[in-house]
Amino acid sequence: MVAAHHFPARGHGHACNVSQPPFVGDCDYDAAGEILQHLYPGLKAPEHEATTAVQAVPLPGAADAGLSDSAYLFVPPACTDNEQACALHLVLHGCAQSSVQVGTAFIEQSGYLPWAAANNIVLAFPQVAPIALNPYACWDWWGYTGADYRWRNGKQMLVLTEWLQKL
Repeated sequence: MVAAHHFPARGHGHACNVSQPPFVGDCDYDAAGEILQHLYPGLKAPEHEATTAVQAVPLPGAADAGLSDSAYLFVPPACTDNEQACALHLVLHGCAQSSVQVGTAFIEQSGYLPWAAANNIVLAFPQVAPIALNPYACWDWWGYTGADYRWRNGKQMLVLTEWLQKL
């Protein structure tokens, strides 16, 4: 099957050969599952959709880094009471997939939530804010936030690192 430019999913999104918001394509390919299984060997496959909702949380320092003041967290029920250790996984959306542009559609349709719910993985979804220099809300891959954009001391990198350490 010919795939358009989007995040490939299984059972969610628009037709695989179409590129349109929220840029999640039903391509009968579970990209989120493949990514998570590669990073966390031994995961069990989800048996059903996640029922826990994502929650909006503040993202300190976001404005100075071209990010939205709010990010989203998905916390599986087993991870809410601190009785068990849970993994934390950072998910970065693609261009034009920011919540300002597509709401939580990318988060809900990408396939990450069922895998996280089945395997007790907390998901962190920071969001890029669209601005004149970056109207599609892409992560900085060309320097619109400054010369250090691609290094550890780049504005977006620092905000994300500090946020994740506090989580």
